[in-house]
Amino acid sequence: MVKVITIRDDVYASLYKIKRAKDMSFSEVLEYLVTLEHQRKGKRTDMLALAGTVSRDEVDKRLLDRIRRGF
Repeated sequence: MVKVITIRDDVYASLYKIKRAKDMSFSEVLEYLVTLEHQRKGKRTDMLALAGTVSRDEVDKRLLDRIRRGF
């Protein structure tokens, strides 16, 4: 069954970045995020679960350099 939903442009852009990075459909992205949220409740977020959600092009190089130098 297909449902139509309305979301803001900024939310769409965020979902699209995850979709592209993980090579998923929008349905798979939403399922992935819902699953993450269920796993997160009562627990610390597993950083490995977020791996690959941001492409190398999206990483702020200056921030990465600051992190490597220990701020």
